[in-house]
Amino acid sequence: MASNKGLTLYTSGTPNGWKASILVEELQIPYKVHAISLSKNEQKEDWFLKINPNGRIPAIGEFSMHTDHGSQSLAMQSGTMNELWSSTLLSAQP
Repeated sequence: MASNKGLTLYTSGTPNGWKASILVEELQIPYKVHAISLSKNEQKEDWFLKINPNGRIPAIGEFSMHTDHGSQSLAMQSGTMNELWSSTLLSAQP
């Protein structure tokens, strides 16, 4: 049975957003992208604040194919993502 869950990268076209995009691509992590409109202050909307209470991009959340937005934040902001997943990747190498 296929999993109904995956990762969503909530990001925008900023240097921090690019770092997160590069990271998930280099780690070959399956994900989908939800573009955040900073000019519309989308990062301050209630649904996004549930994913990242700081109201900043990027953030990665777990999504279910049956809902529009992630219910759980897995990582927030590019430095945290780089640190978390880079160390995980390095520890998995022989």
